[in-house]
Amino acid sequence: DEVVAHCLSVELESSDGHNDTMLDPEQRIWGFETNFGGLAEIALVKSNQLMPKPDHLSWEEAASPGLVNSTAYRQLVSRNGAGMKQGD
Repeated sequence: DEVVAHCLSVELESSDGHNDTMLDPEQRIWGFETNFGGLAEIALVKSNQLMPKPDHLSWEEAASPGLVNSTAYRQLVSRNGAGMKQGD
């Protein structure tokens, strides 16, 4: 199966992160500050960071939604964001 890895790793052990994972002291975001790609051959991720790669997307298209979509979602619905509710 083809999967893409999300760069966010949240354990949610602390109650601080239950409403907003960015407030969880155990939250980690990893990445590489290089132009050598994602180094997938040596990256070690947790199973909850893996998402199925949609067949209709290229690898480039499938790589960005995890971070971009979760950032947009958080800004719209989180307690510290716009606080939108379903139906708004």
